[in-house]
Amino acid sequence: MVNAKAAELRELPDELLIDRLEGNKEELFNLRFQLATGQLDDPNRIKVVRHDIARTLTILRQRHLESEVEQEVARADAEALGESRAAQARGEKTGRSLADMQQEALSESEEGEEGEAGEGEKPYGEASDEEDR
Repeated sequence: MVNAKAAELRELPDELLIDRLEGNKEELFNLRFQLATGQLDDPNRIKVVRHDIARTLTILRQRHLESEVEQEVARADAEALGESRAAQARGEKTGRSLADMQQEALSESEEGEEGEAGEGEKPYGEASDEEDR
């Protein structure tokens, strides 16, 4: 039930979560007042409301942290792009065409395939003269 409650809260917009939070805090105040005056019927309700408040605050905090991370990533991307463009303008950095990079990757993969068997090694099944003796 707890997981369903958290999943249900995650679907709600921030404004509605804040309204629920305010309502829960008000209810908690009233429950504590009833406890102090001896009129509280269900003392377990205080615990339930406290947990609801904590759950709501946790979801709001997670959303806040996610938005901060997204903003930081966007800022870092913009900064890196600006630095790259400035380096290109100064002539410190030159770009390579996609065709050149593909050709280079193709030649590297062909070189890797040729060197896989290794020099002096015989393919499987072919024994050397020394092994036959």
